[in-house]
Amino acid sequence: MEAFINELREWLDRELHMVISEGSPARGYDKKIALVECAISRMKQYVLSQPFSSRDCEILYFKFSSR
Repeated sequence: MEAFINELREWLDRELHMVISEGSPARGYDKKIALVECAISRMKQYVLSQPFSSRDCEILYFKFSSR
């Protein structure tokens, strides 16, 4: 999971930096929001296809490992 998260984070950072705000920073917000929504969707799909062995494991992962 760590490798997937790191790859997704790197992809999102690259894509967000490529968004050009012509004239006003607000013009790029729609594109940036769409990119973040895409990243969240990809994360949800990954978690659903690679479930944790138990609810306790899932809670521990997100509580300690994802900082």
